[in-house]
Amino acid sequence: MPSPTARQKPLNLFYSYAHKDETLRNILAKYLWSLRQEGVIKEWHDRDIRAGEKWDDKIDEHLESADIILLLISVDFMNSGYIWGKELTRALERHNTGEASVIPIIVRPVDWTFAPFASLQALPKDGKAVVLWRNKEVAWVDVAKGIKEVAAALVAGLPIERAAAPLSIMPSRSVIPARPSPKPVARRSGGQLRRTIYDAQNGENLPGTAVSDSSQRRPERKSRTSWPSILHRSTC
Repeated sequence: MPSPTARQKPLNLFYSYAHKDETLRNILAKYLWSLRQEGVIKEWHDRDIRAGEKWDDKIDEHLESADIILLLISVDFMNSGYIWGKELTRALERHNTGEASVIPIIVRPVDWTFAPFASLQALPKDGKAVVLWRNKEVAWVDVAKGIKEVAAALVAGLPIERAAAPLSIMPSRSVIPARPSPKPVARRSGGQLRRTIYDAQNGENLPGTAVSDSSQRRPERKSRTSWPSILHRSTC
């Protein structure tokens, strides 16, 4: 891999993850040892915030300066309101403008089909969650190789392929079901309701008049046993 001398500084790598996946984040960091030892990357995550520092400000600071942003995707990641409202929003904005490269890493099974990052190439291979691999070490090696390829391209100044359409946390209109419009009630002149009958044999609607005369309604069936008689039997 080319040395970072052309940049005069290492690439800033930002971990976006749910705290329940902290163990998986630590494992991933071990597989990035070569990038760290060669001075290619400088990692940061929220556990690096020191006592007395404003955690919100520090996250913003490092998110804005990140060259590579790793999204550790899991069900807890998808359910984090802070990640979706803060980190993911800004990460995709910077990815769209070419300021940073966002890499989704599927660490635990979750349906991310309609996620805003679904169009990005995910790691490991085929987007199969790391924990589902029979040999998880092979999965982590595949993830590390993918990150190394992106880092090498950034160090060499090569352009990173972007999505054809800008990524956004707002879902596209095509996945939002349209609300059905209420069917209008047909009326005859004079305010009388009109009923439409569908003729299945001829495939057409036949006009009809709604019955509103209470005299034509079916009489209610009276109960054979009255409440007093029931109560009388129950007390005997």
